[in-house]
Amino acid sequence: MDLNRELAEQLNDKIISGEELLAKVSRFGNVCGISKLQKKIKQEINFLVKTLQLGLVKKEHLLCTNLHHFCALVNTLETCNELSSVLQHFSFKSDGDSSETTKRLCVDVVADKGRTWMKVVARNPRALSQLCTGAGEYGQRNVIDQAKEFLACAKQHPFMFKPPQIVFVFSSGIEESLCELLEDIGVTIVGEHMPDSCPYQFDEEDESDEEEEAVSEEGTLTPQQSTSIADVVPNRLNLDVTTMLAYVSALTNGGADWEYKQPILKGQALRELKHPVKPVLDSLFEGKELLVCRSAFESFMTILNTLGGPGEKKRATEFIPRITIVEDGEESFEHLKTGGKVKERSRVVFATGLAQKAVTVTANAGFVRSARNQGYEFPVFVHESRALTEGKQFGPPLSF
Repeated sequence: MDLNRELAEQLNDKIISGEELLAKVSRFGNVCGISKLQKKIKQEINFLVKTLQLGLVKKEHLLCTNLHHFCALVNTLETCNELSSVLQHFSFKSDGDSSETTKRLCVDVVADKGRTWMKVVARNPRALSQLCTGAGEYGQRNVIDQAKEFLACAKQHPFMFKPPQIVFVFSSGIEESLCELLEDIGVTIVGEHMPDSCPYQFDEEDESDEEEEAVSEEGTLTPQQSTSIADVVPNRLNLDVTTMLAYVSALTNGGADWEYKQPILKGQALRELKHPVKPVLDSLFEGKELLVCRSAFESFMTILNTLGGPGEKKRATEFIPRITIVEDGEESFEHLKTGGKVKERSRVVFATGLAQKAVTVTANAGFVRSARNQGYEFPVFVHESRALTEGKQFGPPLSF
């Protein structure tokens, strides 16, 4: 009876810690995928609450709850810079696999705007080491298997044309031999280093075909507006139609204080007064080679000739000599479904960026978000959208 009471109290403490964890997670509400993490934590709490209410408390319930792992994950979030997403999935093919089988990998944390992928490991250090020696059940994957999959997947999803850095966070620590092996294959280790509890001989060639859990998550893409981006992107930029329109728009060239009848233009004018787009693009373009694919250029000229005002056309005439027109990229993205925000023109623009090894500059956040949710990550700089507005100004300029 005393044991049952003690277990119930410990279970109640777990529930309280889970609720405190939810409160912490809420501070990351704008991070893509955070709602998925919140849902998982709530499921753990609800299970423990139901177990406590039914009086079916067992020691296994305390040992098997995932709250310990989620706590380590949230603690990791609090140490990261420039969070991009949580529990984001990526598709990849294993090294040396000649089949068309595609695997899915769940990355716990994507940080540094995409430059860093992190996996959080909360297991007992000795158990981790023993599993790597083959002490686990048949087919059970170990942390070395997982590290190799992360490295293979990262090569297939480059950020700014370089594989993301792979970081494994061991919240309970890691034994020295296993740490050295992971570092040797290219994984950065975070966590306390501990002496080996017993001698190990790891099987470095052990492979597993078991797939990672697939996680699909809708989220909000936050446009990047920091002018410091000019220091980190390659020297070649691929311009989308939306970027060229924004650059020559009257709205971004002193016309934001005019009146506009259309609600969308009113909204863009207010945003432009608070967050001017032209200085961001000027900083980004400085010292860069500017490319545009032929179909995007033709679309831009059609829109400009149809809707552009005299000032917008003049600015375009001055801007075009700075741009090099290249042929459309041919990458088909066979698994990227069209429809909704994914239009054929956008596919061509982003394919051109990849073909030219250039960062694509766009205001089409919808395409980037939709592609991300289908497992595609592009080297991209996203800015706010601005339309051609010179022909839609009316009345005297507003005074702000």
